[in-house]
Amino acid sequence: MRTAYHERNSGKGAALQSGLAIATGEVLVIQDADLEYDPEDWVEMYDLIAVRKVADVVYGSRFYGRPHRSLYFHHYLGNRVISLLFNALYNQTLTDIEVCYKMFTREVKDSLRITCNDFGVEVQISAQISLARRWRIYEVGIRYFGRTYAEGKKINWRDGLKALWYLLRFRFDRRGGAAAARLANAEGGDRSVSSPPRSPPCGAAVAATLGLFAVLLAVFAASPMKTSTDSRWAIHTAMSFAQGHGGALDAYGPILEQQEFYAIEYPDGHPRSRYPIGTSLLAMPAVMAVSWIHPYFAGDLQTHIPVRTEQFIAGIVGASPASSSFG
Repeated sequence: MRTAYHERNSGKGAALQSGLAIATGEVLVIQDADLEYDPEDWVEMYDLIAVRKVADVVYGSRFYGRPHRSLYFHHYLGNRVISLLFNALYNQTLTDIEVCYKMFTREVKDSLRITCNDFGVEVQISAQISLARRWRIYEVGIRYFGRTYAEGKKINWRDGLKALWYLLRFRFDRRGGAAAARLANAEGGDRSVSSPPRSPPCGAAVAATLGLFAVLLAVFAASPMKTSTDSRWAIHTAMSFAQGHGGALDAYGPILEQQEFYAIEYPDGHPRSRYPIGTSLLAMPAVMAVSWIHPYFAGDLQTHIPVRTEQFIAGIVGASPASSSFG
């Protein structure tokens, strides 16, 4: 075993650059040292590459129903958003690109041009692998024994924000992942490591994030998806909050009088949704964005916009509303 040390902590990306530079194996895997991941999961990943020889790259996924510790919802939501946007930008179907476990062949390793010193390396590696368009990519469920911040968890919301920036940078910046991917397909070439990209300004990252959100929201709003009759009330509750009505659904009286809805109750004499308030609060940014972009449709109680907004939120959090349609 060969060990490489840094004089000071320089970030996960810097550690991977040093480690991969001295790695000599035919199959390589990334393993964090914080004991959140179980090396026993290597077996199934290795089998796809070295035994069955059907894969060049194998991702682990914490979202395939294997044992995992239940921790922070905002981490889960952030992971799903980043993976969703990554798949849309890079034409993939991966469920967990921020996962530690990525196993790949030496040929894949030699094609990588890692420049990120921070957690952006997760996006950069995945971007270069996807843009190469020649690697066979698989995904398997893994176990996850996550830590709390008190136990030493390091990643935070800033890393998530920068990840959204890196999704765009490595997809469209000629100096980023796209250029590296083209080099990966070339014979030979300079494999030296270039200087790390600058971290994005906070304002630019926020603008890019909102822009991506608006585009995806528009796509979902125009789609022919359907939803269940009663699950819409979480979105209508969000609309009520956004319009300053405190979650009450009095404006929907004509609809409620037509038939009974099991998802509606009257705790204070006003109709309110029985769905958890968290769902409505989660939907509020999308509802407010729709109200800002399409004020005419936002005021129409029968419009398809609330339905498409719900589908957008459901797609992010991993929910799947029933497929029956309503008015």
